[in-house]
Amino acid sequence: MLFLLGDDGDLRVLAPAWGGLGGLLAADRSGAGDQVGMVHDPVGDRLVLWIGATRQTWIFHGDRWDRLRCRAAPPAGFPRLCATDSGVYCLAGGGLWLLAGDRWAPVGRDPEWAGRLLFARPGRPGLWSINERQVGVWRDGQFHAVAGLPPGIIPPGDPAPVDGTDDRDLILSAVYYDPVGDRLVASGAGGVWQTRMEALEAPETELPPPGLSERDGIDAEYAVEEPEAGSFSTFLFEYSVSPGGARRADVVAYPDLSRIADATAEVVNVQDPMLNTVLDGWTLHLWVVQRGVLTQGIDLRPYVIARFGDGAQIDLGPDRHEVLRELVARRQYPVGFTVDRAALAATVPALQQPLLAPDGLIVLRFDGPRPDPGTFSYLDHGERFHFGYQDLEGNLTAEEQREVNEGIDYPSGLDDDVRELDSDELRELGWRL
Repeated sequence: MLFLLGDDGDLRVLAPAWGGLGGLLAADRSGAGDQVGMVHDPVGDRLVLWIGATRQTWIFHGDRWDRLRCRAAPPAGFPRLCATDSGVYCLAGGGLWLLAGDRWAPVGRDPEWAGRLLFARPGRPGLWSINERQVGVWRDGQFHAVAGLPPGIIPPGDPAPVDGTDDRDLILSAVYYDPVGDRLVASGAGGVWQTRMEALEAPETELPPPGLSERDGIDAEYAVEEPEAGSFSTFLFEYSVSPGGARRADVVAYPDLSRIADATAEVVNVQDPMLNTVLDGWTLHLWVVQRGVLTQGIDLRPYVIARFGDGAQIDLGPDRHEVLRELVARRQYPVGFTVDRAALAATVPALQQPLLAPDGLIVLRFDGPRPDPGTFSYLDHGERFHFGYQDLEGNLTAEEQREVNEGIDYPSGLDDDVRELDSDELRELGWRL
């Protein structure tokens, strides 16, 4: 069977026709980017997904995804995974690790190798890898080169020159191991090549065992520091749009309503000068979480006030949408937005103790159907939320999300030097009305 994990988190299988199996929650792919690897583990008859950016391990077995809670994990980086009879090996960030059962353990480090592919030969010992120019086998705590790659071949992940001086610029290269033919196949600017593995002169090796287990102790740099999830109370502010052309899913978790109002005002002023939340049906919502349980949803648009240049003030509630559409059609846009904090405070219930702390974490729970089911939302039962800002669609890296939580700037998605062009400038660029 062939498995495919799509960009939207949907897992599909070809057996014999494509069919859906299960989706991975968008929140749990936050900041993943392209640092994701997935492999079938024959020992546990399961799919293993490793997210290098967040150092999370997910298992698909049966009909759902479950996250492994590990005290230690491979370092951050683009993962190269290989399933064997001993478990799943992961090469990332210069480190080689082994997932046996539900625990990761380090095997060794070889930061100079910079592997692009990791594989094992079925029924034969040894762990193999390909770096930017060589084929190597793991022995004595590191990879040893046993053969070079054909000319004109650029392994996956190795950027080719783009200055026009190299004939490899526009030719994609690929190097793969064929387990059926026990051979390496390479294609690129130098043509298509193959070599039988038996032709490579390499000493007999074994699959490398882990060097340490969690019981023996793991270096602090490999520890996965994650607060214990608790039944805390908080407000969740969601600004999102359902998957389609645009994709956005921002959630801010604060137990302080004034900070939620601040985030709402900042988001609308930075993100929404064209009134997308009204015209395109984006979600602008406050969710109430009492001791880990999602209890209520409140549409924030009636509490957001648009200010216009002539002094008019109009809230963004549903009963005002036709008026706002007419104003926008006449190119009369708001000059700013404020939040009616008093009206909002009179509507929102008080939170129960204990409240979500800056180092806290909640696992969201539903008691029955999700509140306010008519509103599109990325929130789902079992999702994890930490204090502050989180980007559920992965538009920001983990480091950028940390910067947002440190109060640098809310992500606008716009470069600082972006400005509107007048009609003469547009015509100079070849645009015509």
